[in-house]
Amino acid sequence: MPLTRREPEAGRGRRLRSALAGALACGCVLTAQGGEPSARATTQKMQIAVASQPAEGLSELTLPLLNVMADWVAKRWQKRSHDFAVSQGYKGADVPLPTGGVSLMKRHGENIGVIRLQVADAHQMVVVVVIRGGQLIRVTCGLPDSEPVPVTFGPCASQIKETFGWSLGDP
Repeated sequence: MPLTRREPEAGRGRRLRSALAGALACGCVLTAQGGEPSARATTQKMQIAVASQPAEGLSELTLPLLNVMADWVAKRWQKRSHDFAVSQGYKGADVPLPTGGVSLMKRHGENIGVIRLQVADAHQMVVVVVIRGGQLIRVTCGLPDSEPVPVTFGPCASQIKETFGWSLGDP
């Protein structure tokens, strides 16, 4: 069941940033590598979060929107990681900015956005985004590993299917 977050009326930009903050619930980051990882990635401790919020007038995903979302997620992850390191006594913590990529596909009758980021081959995250019924719905999967998070099999794929009613591995 998706988690629904309501934000006070403060402008579309703030609501979008708030939506993206929900994607950080995993505490991991996304990868830009292509291809499906090995089954080893599904045996790691994967964190999964589902969130939904009003799309605030957005009716479909676009590549520029996904790029903005990916940039914000990467910067927010970097800041949260830096703040955590400082709170643990690492005053000069230099946390790298995650690298990543986005893809937009039209499948199952809707635009599907996939954001992948990674940090130093150690943390991976993938966010699958769909706008449906006036809601911006995200499934975020994170993995502390060097391999990309699999989205066509394993726990993330199961959550995608449960949330959206289809699998990215479906034709």
